[in-house]
Amino acid sequence: MKLDKKTMIAFMVISFCIVLFETLNSFYLVKSIELFEQFHKRTGASLDVYITNQMINYMSSVSLFVIFNLYNYFLNEKLRINVLYKGIFSLFIIANILFKIFVYPQDTIFYFLSIILQFILLIWIIVFKEREK
Repeated sequence: MKLDKKTMIAFMVISFCIVLFETLNSFYLVKSIELFEQFHKRTGASLDVYITNQMINYMSSVSLFVIFNLYNYFLNEKLRINVLYKGIFSLFIIANILFKIFVYPQDTIFYFLSIILQFILLIWIIVFKEREK
């Protein structure tokens, strides 16, 4: 059993939009002088440390959705979409959402759009019913 093309494309489009919003948010955070100054006052760290911190946060947020899309594209014909699939990807998305909300909150529009799309993807994965071919 495999995902039908319409569902796989929808998963990929939502994931692409999440990655796009995460990228725009990361650009904003790295570009903002005010945010760097706040970070510098709290930690005393340099600009290089700030940029490295932002890039690590970006890569950790984006890698989940890259892996999700690669899995769906290359392995969906060989592996089944079952409760384990739903559970693992749902758990990772929930963890990513909680990390963003409680550990690394921000106030940009890209941040909120990314979280909204992650909730949409999570709900879609949970209620997904596989169609037999």
